[in-house]
Amino acid sequence: MILSQVVLDIMFKCVIICVSCLVATSIASNVDFIKPCKTSDSSCIVNSAKIAIDHLVDGDKSLGIPALDPLVVNNIDANSGDLKLSFRDFVVHGIKNVKINKIERDPVKNTAYLDLELPLKCVGKYTFGGKIFVVDIEGDGPVEIEGVMRITATIRLKKITKNGQEYYKVSGFDFDYEPLTVFNLVFHNLYNGDKERAEPVEQIIKQSWKEMLLDVGKPVITKIVLKCIKITDKVFLAMPANEIEIA
Repeated sequence: MILSQVVLDIMFKCVIICVSCLVATSIASNVDFIKPCKTSDSSCIVNSAKIAIDHLVDGDKSLGIPALDPLVVNNIDANSGDLKLSFRDFVVHGIKNVKINKIERDPVKNTAYLDLELPLKCVGKYTFGGKIFVVDIEGDGPVEIEGVMRITATIRLKKITKNGQEYYKVSGFDFDYEPLTVFNLVFHNLYNGDKERAEPVEQIIKQSWKEMLLDVGKPVITKIVLKCIKITDKVFLAMPANEIEIA
């Protein structure tokens, strides 16, 4: 279902931002907030990633990266079948509290594997229309989404040449995810504030929260993630490959 697209949008912003800090974890470079590590030293990689994320959460003007917590996400269209749903003025809190369980770098396959836990608290505005589980629905007003999600992802890298030097670039990714807590999904002002009509739908959302999170439209999520990869590449373009790898 559609609500998951918003949650995963936020999660993957965190994932991609983490990647921009830590895929380099074998890194020594002119980006001085990243600690150099050997590609085989997972513990060092995780610690380096934590330092880098702490730095990037507040943004980095030199890299053209805005503050990431809170993160503003505008104009999200999340339509599916008979359900029409969009979000605006969406503000995400919690990226700074991401827990990195594992990061593994494979220099032979040129990949990075991540295992993260992300607590999310999101607020914004929504517009609902159409049907949800065969029930007609409409609404426009504030929305709140809160919970903890685990994300695992494998990021594929490639090298490009710029000004005679080689740099890393994200070339693709695969991912999986699972909620670690119950997610609270609260849509205020359903049916223009008609509480009698809103209560049955609120119960559906409350009881079916997991289904809504797991039944995901991957094409929509992928489109959103591609925007996030631009942030990753900004970091990579500051790190020539011949300066960052530690044997």
